Amino acid sequence: MKPLHYPGLLAALLLLPLRAGLAALTPITTVETKVISVTGFPGAEPSHTVVSDYGFRPSVILAANADNTSNVAFLNSSGTGISILSLDAAGNLTGRTDPVVLQSATKLVGFTRIPSDGSFAISYAKNNATNGADFEYWIARVSSAGATIFSTLVFGTVDKNQVGAKGEPGTFSSGRMVFNPATQRLIAYTGHTQKYSDGVRHQGGHVVTCSLSGVLGTVTPALTSEWYCSHNFEQRLLVDGNNFYTLAHGDAFPRALVFGRWLDGAATSFVGNTEYFPISGTVGNNTTSTQTGGMVKLANGNFGVVYSTKLTRNNFDVRYVEITPSGVAGTPVWLTSYPATTFAIFPRIARYGDAAAIFWEEVKGGAVVAVRSKLVGTAEADATAQRTVSDAAVRLPAVYDIASLPNGGILWASNRGAGSLALQRVIAPPGDTLRLQNVVIGKVGANYTVSGTINGGVPLGVVYLQASSNLGVSDAWQTIAVITLNASGQATFGPVIDAGGSAGAKDFFRVNTVGP
Repeated sequence: MKPLHYPGLLAALLLLPLRAGLAALTPITTVETKVISVTGFPGAEPSHTVVSDYGFRPSVILAANADNTSNVAFLNSSGTGISILSLDAAGNLTGRTDPVVLQSATKLVGFTRIPSDGSFAISYAKNNATNGADFEYWIARVSSAGATIFSTLVFGTVDKNQVGAKGEPGTFSSGRMVFNPATQRLIAYTGHTQKYSDGVRHQGGHVVTCSLSGVLGTVTPALTSEWYCSHNFEQRLLVDGNNFYTLAHGDAFPRALVFGRWLDGAATSFVGNTEYFPISGTVGNNTTSTQTGGMVKLANGNFGVVYSTKLTRNNFDVRYVEITPSGVAGTPVWLTSYPATTFAIFPRIARYGDAAAIFWEEVKGGAVVAVRSKLVGTAEADATAQRTVSDAAVRLPAVYDIASLPNGGILWASNRGAGSLALQRVIAPPGDTLRLQNVVIGKVGANYTVSGTINGGVPLGVVYLQASSNLGVSDAWQTIAVITLNASGQATFGPVIDAGGSAGAKDFFRVNTVGP
């Protein structure tokens, strides 16, 4: 049982599974596939049998929501215009919007949803009459119905021949965007090019923040945020309270895979880097023989990071490392040891209970022969052998991430031919999914209250919301609400009056399947 501790009145989004006394995690061998017909959905993907040294701008991005629904943004197959789909918890298509403000977009770079009102934020590229295709970088926010809330130019209108001119978001790179509920800010991260005094447009990373009204923020030092790792070929981005963390795939300064730490409090600033995998070879030669995977936050508070490389190996092998929030990297672990005729591509990672699930595609003889999985991050998971996903129809997203669902499952979206969206899902581990989240502590008169959501319980079951000031040591856990879950094992509750009443708010809350 893991309680929630709230020293203040507002609690950030937390996913804390209950694992006391549960059976060992079951290795992942089954992935459900659902193919949905969508007009204009793109059909092209990067090669699944050739490892590129560069990242790719996404054409499809899935955002998972707190109620286990999801949204998918995609660049229309015409190459112009971005559309947004809404899907229910079962993966059924429930809506589509084609925002007017995005009809001139030529590339999709980032996408996220703002939970408070269901609006969407999108970072994207547009053509520029003077500078050429995909040169301008924009951030827009639209309502759930597609109405424009704002559209803000980040860069791209300065003549590209002028020293200092920025452009081409996502060039030789990917891109990410997240919403930080703790600061009510959008954070966008991608690659771009910039003209330097040597006459060359060099490529590097770019980090910017944006308010929900469309005002661009200042990230200090500006030199770092506007030029974050040279030849930054891949981006990953994760927000955690008043901090966010980045992965960069550097080819020059530094030539390494990098874990970045940023403070996103009253102001936004760069804190420091950890080079978790130095890349041998010539600086800036555009060849790294390495592929960025992704990162997740683990139950122990550290970050699990996965990548693949063929440096010092027979071919591309998968490697995993844990990094602390202060940037201290642990000892990396090789998860594969392939011969020269076989290699791993597209390593992907997501939370799975207290552990992390890592997937990759195994390539041999010019074809994907299997999707493999491995659980890591806990002693229990590390003892679980590598497994094979049995369904031959399963493919990993070649560009974007796989998502951890609030109910403990895993979901991803990818192209499956023109006009076809493929949703692939891993069902949550049995008995490992009950979560108390989205908790807000408030006050009504003299009484403190607690509101939030519960996910991952037994459908139509009953759970107990309990409170204590010191983990039940001298102040016993008190049940403050008995909550009946719906047919999906979910519930939204509150405001529930805290058992402490006017005496003060409790410090710890938990959800339990056993009553007093």
